[in-house]
Amino acid sequence: AAAQGRLHENTLRIGCFASIARARLPKLLSKFRKIHPEIQVDVLVRGYELASELEEENIQLALVDEACGKGFYWTPLTDAPLVAVERLLPQDATRVEVTASDDGAILSMVAGGLGVSVLSAFSLAGYEGQVRVIPLTQPVSRRLGVAVKAPPAANTAARYFLSFLKRQYAGA
Repeated sequence: AAAQGRLHENTLRIGCFASIARARLPKLLSKFRKIHPEIQVDVLVRGYELASELEEENIQLALVDEACGKGFYWTPLTDAPLVAVERLLPQDATRVEVTASDDGAILSMVAGGLGVSVLSAFSLAGYEGQVRVIPLTQPVSRRLGVAVKAPPAANTAARYFLSFLKRQYAGA
């Protein structure tokens, strides 16, 4: 039973938006694993349903925007600028209305010439050169950070990761 408890303590269950998973998480986890190789990391990539996952304790912390983190203990980390993306098409091109919560699906539709969108610059990872990025006339950004249901206890994987993130984004 004690070994099972230690295994649980050394497991970090995090949730994050797909845009964060593509743009920032690989580098962050690589650095974190060098500092804490004993910690197993499980990642759940979802949208706004991460709030439910956090509430039900299926994840220990969530890397999300401020709206998703509302009602939880919130630590702001950085801003993600919003940009417009498009693919140049003839004016008579047929447009298709698509409703999607997956940034990859949205970008694939835009790259396929099916419209325009406004989304986080973090979402563009992997789509460079496939869409044209247009800065917004009035800069707008989403505040990203970490949401936790309760402050993590000392000497836990969640506390180590939260402290690590604060150091990585100090001054951002």
